[in-house]
Amino acid sequence: MGRIILFLVLLAVGLGVLYEQFGRFRARRAFPMTGRLVRVGDHRLHCTATAPRGPVVVFESGLDPGGALPWERVVRQVAPFATAFTYDRAGIQRSERGTPPKTGAAMARDLHDLLHLAGYPPPYLLVGHSLAGLLLRSFVAQYPMEVGGVVLVDASHPDQLKRLPTQLLDQMKADGPPPRWVVRLAAAVGLVRFFGHSQYAGTRPNDRINLANQAFLPSSIDATMEELAQMPALLDEARQVTSFGTIPLRVVTGTSPTRDQQEVPDATLREEMNRTWYALQQDQLRLSTRSAQLLAPKSGHYVQLEQPEIVTAAIKQLLDQAVATGRVPDRSARPGGGLPAVAAAR
Repeated sequence: MGRIILFLVLLAVGLGVLYEQFGRFRARRAFPMTGRLVRVGDHRLHCTATAPRGPVVVFESGLDPGGALPWERVVRQVAPFATAFTYDRAGIQRSERGTPPKTGAAMARDLHDLLHLAGYPPPYLLVGHSLAGLLLRSFVAQYPMEVGGVVLVDASHPDQLKRLPTQLLDQMKADGPPPRWVVRLAAAVGLVRFFGHSQYAGTRPNDRINLANQAFLPSSIDATMEELAQMPALLDEARQVTSFGTIPLRVVTGTSPTRDQQEVPDATLREEMNRTWYALQQDQLRLSTRSAQLLAPKSGHYVQLEQPEIVTAAIKQLLDQAVATGRVPDRSARPGGGLPAVAAAR
């Protein structure tokens, strides 16, 4: 009986591995690579860029196995007046993991080296979502003379684990992911591919962004879990960077009254969480002497998908200010158009 059970287990594992390998083959066929792989040290990073036009706008993603996918709508809007550069961090989507540690400083160096090796010189306008708010602090600290401006989109704050409601943090710990070895095993035998269905805010289930995310999820999830495990260290690292000086900054914040409704069904806890999150967002304004906040009243955490025009407006504002202050040369004629009201400025 024991041998039969062992045989059935090995058969199931073998079939799962075959299922996963076939799934990865289909993913590469269904979603052919649109960018290129650039070798940075001991690994290759996947990056894409629109036609050279004006300054280089660099998009850094949050803690997301989809990598650069959520930026697609903003990239299309930015392409007419700037060079939009996106990439996937090491181990995410099509980028190779390599050996550099998942520290803010190391990931900032990865991005910096990638930009130079790919042929995109500074100055850069940096746009970061969520976790990227921590990583971009490291980039600014290491390469301040190469940064023309920064846009933080509902970005993480170094003190969020200290200031968010204790009940919420306890709930997050209780609902935390399994150990990484379990996740890696589940990915190898096809369980992540079979059960890993998710949908980005502001999208439909069959939109390309969701299908592509699901297709490459098994190969991205380990690096994503690695970054999640490093979150306390990343927060501590980012806390050391307290000022961008005079580098222009825009803070974009999702303020929809229904944000996080599904994740936090308790109305009282959700209200407290969102009030604290808004205060953390306002605190980000202190990073620069030339900062302003833009509100996205119909968006939750993924403003770039729910109201991409507001992120684009922030980039336009930032570019105008960076040109006016001489941080970015005026190399292109940029379209005008109405911009959302500035909620707070310094």
